[in-house]
Amino acid sequence: MRKFAWLIGVAACVLGSGAWASSGNGRAASDQAFQTALAQHNLYAAGVALNDLVDARLPAKDTGRPDPLLDRLFADLFAASGHLSSAGPILRRVLDDPAPPEPNHYRLLFASYEESAGAWSDAEALYRKVADNPKSSPETALSAQFGIARLQMATDPSAALATLTAIDRNHVPDNMAWEVDLLIERAANMAGPDKAAMAASALDRAWAEAANAGVADGAVAQVANDRALAAGRKGDRETLIAMLVVDRSDRGANQKQNMVVSDLPICGAGGIGPNDVVIIDVAHQPPAGRPAVALAWASRPGIAAPFLLAAERSDAPSVPDGLVASFALRCRTVPAMSYVARSSIVEDIAGWMTGRGAYPASNSDAGDGLSSLATKLAQRQARYGSNSVMLLPLLFRTAMPGMVDFSDPEGRKHASEVTEHIGTILQQNHAPPSLTLMWRLSSISVAVMAQTKTEAEGQAEMQALLQKMTDDPALPLDTLYMLTNGTADMPTLPTEFKQMMLKSTLDLLTRKAPAGDQRTAAIALRLHELLASAGDKAGARDAIARIDIPHDACELSDPQPHYVSSNITADDYPGDLAFMTMPGVSTAEFDLDASGAAQNGRLLLEDPPYAFDEIALARIPTIHYDPARFDGKVAACRAVTQNIRWQMPNSYMGMW
Repeated sequence: MRKFAWLIGVAACVLGSGAWASSGNGRAASDQAFQTALAQHNLYAAGVALNDLVDARLPAKDTGRPDPLLDRLFADLFAASGHLSSAGPILRRVLDDPAPPEPNHYRLLFASYEESAGAWSDAEALYRKVADNPKSSPETALSAQFGIARLQMATDPSAALATLTAIDRNHVPDNMAWEVDLLIERAANMAGPDKAAMAASALDRAWAEAANAGVADGAVAQVANDRALAAGRKGDRETLIAMLVVDRSDRGANQKQNMVVSDLPICGAGGIGPNDVVIIDVAHQPPAGRPAVALAWASRPGIAAPFLLAAERSDAPSVPDGLVASFALRCRTVPAMSYVARSSIVEDIAGWMTGRGAYPASNSDAGDGLSSLATKLAQRQARYGSNSVMLLPLLFRTAMPGMVDFSDPEGRKHASEVTEHIGTILQQNHAPPSLTLMWRLSSISVAVMAQTKTEAEGQAEMQALLQKMTDDPALPLDTLYMLTNGTADMPTLPTEFKQMMLKSTLDLLTRKAPAGDQRTAAIALRLHELLASAGDKAGARDAIARIDIPHDACELSDPQPHYVSSNITADDYPGDLAFMTMPGVSTAEFDLDASGAAQNGRLLLEDPPYAFDEIALARIPTIHYDPARFDGKVAACRAVTQNIRWQMPNSYMGMW
């Protein structure tokens, strides 16, 4: 029965309040408490205060309208935590208010949201509107100018330099001077070698000015990061390591590199070549009006956009215990089966629920379990009626994994009742199709786990529903892609069912997605693997005939080559890094000869840049795989990707 669990995880966890705000107790509900905590960049305390405010501001009756104050505060919390991707509808509502407080502040946040989403023209228009508005505060106007420069930097570094050098330094607050010079350094480095002296001078000024910034701005870490990158480009390893110590010493390993690598652009797309390099930085909690992912350096102008979007789409490698980290990225030779798409479903849900006044429920009683939730739910039901949207935040929480014991008959009964109740509310309140669809899918899984439907009945209903989805012209392609991947990942679903979903989705993507779309390639590769493993060689060949992929790509081998061994050991860890115990990751791409030996190695990702790349490239030829096989014959193949993890102490390193 666990084969349906992914649907509950996608629907209930995403929709539950845990995805919205921090938990806590003992804090008075007040707007001031929230603002104070946010100013101190204490997101935990801010979440506690906001949770209290949600409870305190519950209306006497279901108004079916949003709460303007809560809209603004949730937008601020999303921005401060670096999770603007869910805030679009809320920010749009704030700006639709005829007279919102601090409109230019929220325009700045919305511009940052648009920048992160890749809508750069819209973002630039908003940044300019804020920068040119005399009612903008000096800090807000300056942040907007930074936004304009960031966008220009990716395509025309000289224009970015002009924007930045035109800033009147007499009106720059002391705590923001470092950022002006940091951006000048970045733009000058990308504008050409004739600007090298200008870049070095700006970086020195930024280093001196960083001490004037607030701790939460991460100025010292940001500038040290750029000093490390500048040293790495010049081959000055001593300075590189000295600057890495500032922010990366004893840091835990980053995460999600695989997701970014899967979404890297394909070499040749947009004129990007295999030797082009883009370095991004990822901020843990960026200041307001700054995206979490920014361009730190590119080997030439005009190539950065798809790399930035790959990091944004995959939520970027996390930086759990530091303020900033950099990643050097290069294009892939072939598309990845594990490509990540960002569905709009979370944003749709956030916009619809909060638009109806149903803000996330307080988590302050999370330790009390279902009994406390049942009490709160009864109170809301008495106030708003049994089918009010205001009940959904609590109902979603009761349906989250871990809250229901399916081994207990009463638990199964409760799950069925909750699922049915949610469905009734969604239908009666005209929920958006994406939310209704997701809940219909998860309700099937709940019914199977609650044993009110057999597995065969659940599979038949799911197949009918998913088939209907693939025929729905209004269904967002990213949502369909996400659901198809989730279906294909269910280990015990019948192969025929997975083939149906993959074929239907591939047909739709082939018709509707642009040429070279990586979602199409990923689905085709999944279908190829499934059909080949089932012995349907002709069907497997037909699946990949629709995409542009080399005939000798290692992903097309049947079976795919598997890692066997390498001669990468703890002795390969660079000795000059051992004292700082810094972990790192090198993601390599290489070909295999007919014996399975790696050759033609290159790096797709360096974390951090320049620290491990020399040793990684030197040791790639020691990697061995099972040989590839095409039509049963051993042969060479192209483009295996392999992570190499560098970790000290304990003299341990590994491949995965």
